Amino acid sequence: MPLISTYSVGTVTVSAGSAIVTGAGTSFVAGGLRSGDVFEMGGLSISIQSVDSNTRLTLVKGWPGTSGNGAYEIRLTPDAARVLASSRELITGLQNGNLPALSGLPSASDALPYFTGPGSAAVTPLTSLARTLLSLRSVQAFKEALGLAGYAGAGIRVLGTRSSVSNLPASGAVGDAYLVGSNLHIWTGSAWANAGSITGPAGADGVPIYSSRTAAEAAVPTLSTSVTDVLVREGTGLVVRTRFGGADDALFDTAPRWGVTLRLADILALNDKADSAQVMPLLTPSYANRDAAVSGASTLPASITQILVREGTALVIRSRTASADDPLYAEGPRWGVMFRIDPNQLGALVSEAVTPLQANLSSPFRTTVAEGDVRVLRTDANGQAIEIYRPTGLDAIYCPEFWERGAAAIAPFLNLPGSGSGHLYSTASWDVIGVHGQSLSTGGLYDSLAFNDVAGRSPEGVLQLTGMARNDGPIVGDTLGASSYGYAPNATATGVAPARPGATRIGAAYPMALARDIIQRKAGIKDQAPTITTSHGWAGIELDILDSDPNTGRNTNTDAWQWLVRYYQQLAAVAARANRRVNVPWHLIVHGTSAQGWVAGRYRGVWLGLQRDTRALFDSLGFGGGKRWMLTQSGGRANTSNTVTDPWHVLQDQMELVEAGAAELGTCEYWYPIDDNDVHPAAASTARFSEASARGMTEIEAGRRWSIHRPKRVMEGSTLILDYDSLRPGEYLRAVSATKYNGQGIDGFLGYQLVGGTITEVELRGRTARLTYTGTPTRIRYANQRQDTTSFANNRYNAMRGLVKASDEWPSELIPGAVVERPTPIFDLAL
Repeated sequence: MPLISTYSVGTVTVSAGSAIVTGAGTSFVAGGLRSGDVFEMGGLSISIQSVDSNTRLTLVKGWPGTSGNGAYEIRLTPDAARVLASSRELITGLQNGNLPALSGLPSASDALPYFTGPGSAAVTPLTSLARTLLSLRSVQAFKEALGLAGYAGAGIRVLGTRSSVSNLPASGAVGDAYLVGSNLHIWTGSAWANAGSITGPAGADGVPIYSSRTAAEAAVPTLSTSVTDVLVREGTGLVVRTRFGGADDALFDTAPRWGVTLRLADILALNDKADSAQVMPLLTPSYANRDAAVSGASTLPASITQILVREGTALVIRSRTASADDPLYAEGPRWGVMFRIDPNQLGALVSEAVTPLQANLSSPFRTTVAEGDVRVLRTDANGQAIEIYRPTGLDAIYCPEFWERGAAAIAPFLNLPGSGSGHLYSTASWDVIGVHGQSLSTGGLYDSLAFNDVAGRSPEGVLQLTGMARNDGPIVGDTLGASSYGYAPNATATGVAPARPGATRIGAAYPMALARDIIQRKAGIKDQAPTITTSHGWAGIELDILDSDPNTGRNTNTDAWQWLVRYYQQLAAVAARANRRVNVPWHLIVHGTSAQGWVAGRYRGVWLGLQRDTRALFDSLGFGGGKRWMLTQSGGRANTSNTVTDPWHVLQDQMELVEAGAAELGTCEYWYPIDDNDVHPAAASTARFSEASARGMTEIEAGRRWSIHRPKRVMEGSTLILDYDSLRPGEYLRAVSATKYNGQGIDGFLGYQLVGGTITEVELRGRTARLTYTGTPTRIRYANQRQDTTSFANNRYNAMRGLVKASDEWPSELIPGAVVERPTPIFDLAL
């Protein structure tokens, strides 16, 4: 396979969102770069649109990563590929049928060919007049040729107003005009001519708007009797009031009563398509973002007590006197949060609001009403009332036609039986995907991650058990589960509710289930089962304590196993009451660091025993599904220098499990930043590796390959070829920049190391890595460094470091700007 040419002279600077790349010490033009070559930096790659100079490139789209500068690489597109692409384009153009259609036309004088349809053409006479018209270069000339040209008239320029005719200027240019009262006076060239009144007939009265009920009570009595409706801001709601409407909360005790005909309540339901810019001006004072509110709210008069602010994806109602929740200012007025409207949570709000509607829809339509003086205005073909009139105004009751029109739109929220294939989620089954392991399964302190953009995005599709309690008393209210506390034996699950992360930690369960749900919904999968998820993680617990089986577990502490059993027993009971079938499509393991000192093979054997006993538990409870298992390869600590007591055989055991088909490899933990200079990730990393596992689940469910195995080794003279034959069709190896690790703790060979030999060059070629070496190597390692990185400045990764990944990647569904990647696994293999 020929070597792909690259260019990487000098350094470059990129800016987030900008398509401009600025070079320093570069010679882009002299280096032969061209449009179509591929620019790579920091693990991202974008095609080049144009080479502007020796120090400037323009990419085909804005840079999707963060701003920065440093090393880069440009992959030059071979000329053969360019010629092939151009040839294909030319052939495609010649095969569309247009050229044969034109070539088959008879040629004649004064004839013009034209197309009559795809791949067909004809000729039409081209007369002398048509040729004359085609030669003209202005609209005026065209009009003159057709005899339609007229003379351009002088325009009128209204220059202002004057209090009287005597105050008009002595002269002016032709067309100058001034308003005197309601009359327009125009200069004709010799005098001011009165063109008459330009006042039009009176327009219809608008709807008066009042900022508060008090303002309405003061002003409404002075309105013309032709005004029948007013709009009033009352508290956090908007109220439409109508003259003579006195049944609901009248504005006055005596007529006209100005009663309520429509109330827009505190919850302003905006979906993804709603334009809040159209709504916010009605709720003035309103601000487009928090910065604008901080700047503007301080200037408001004391009479204004509430403001509306767009903050991220949410609308936030803030009060001058509220200070307990996220205030705008440190001192009064604090402008704290009264109510936060998150469009991502509307599904749950709608479902809750329409529960009474479901009962009404299942009962027969009424043909009569027993409420005072009611008149039926219209009935359907069966004599059932469609429209009725009450003394308080026109009313309508449900009718079959109404429901048939609206059912398709709201059925996904209602989960109504019998809604068929248009239904988004199954009403007959639940999926359960638990996450087993240590602190990494429950870790991830919230840091800079804007997690409000993630939480609550799937209230119908991602669920958790309710009513469970920890051994120390508190109710389990999030997907982190009981964690190291365990489940209280007397606490009974009461049902299910929308899932949410912990109060301070995200955990792996919630983002994994959420990402899988989003990916499947975007794929248009109908009747997918809502996912119930939780974490069965305990900080520091070793794998053999998770299983009470004496043949596979340590059997010195069976609490962890009993807590797991209790959770699934409670889930089975809730499912039986809800008449739901439970399926286990996946079970995720995020574990392994505490097994760093185990001998080779021990972790693999214990893991298989835990898998067997957990599957037997699922079978005993009647759970269906494929019961497949996925693991994340352990990432090690920031200090792996102790090779005697910490041999890290667990990493190889995990890969042997994957290669034997016992599990799938979701992702490799070494790839993601840590937060404590030891082993634990922050929230963004937890969300990223959880989403990678979710993407793997959905790819495998679709019949596509995901797990990357250890490479095959081939020795050719002084070259070691590592063949990653488990990559997906069309995939190849890519290297990210060493700036990932600030250049610390990794040499220039992408993370590959030899025992007994010295690497002199590493080249990635397709799905292979080719290592040129000297000496007599006996082992090859990747991302398996024995080192202590805890003293590195601003260290954000563990000691095991590598820079090689597969080429396929996907935009993250959870973290804007991030991508889901497939890093190659850690290995240590004999040669």
